[in-house]
Amino acid sequence: MVLFRRPGHEDEFDRIAAEAVERAGDDYEAIPLANDEAECDRVFIAPLNERRSFEASD
Repeated sequence: MVLFRRPGHEDEFDRIAAEAVERAGDDYEAIPLANDEAECDRVFIAPLNERRSFEASD
């Protein structure tokens, strides 16, 4: 999942992005991504305990 910053909603995005990064634990990782102006404009959220499609099933 990727969260994107939208014009007019910068404060809301900043709060949600900070919370996602702060609460990331054993279940998922939240990776903030910066634009050319070194501003966080996206957050990539990836589950850590999900079986990958390329892994053999048990």
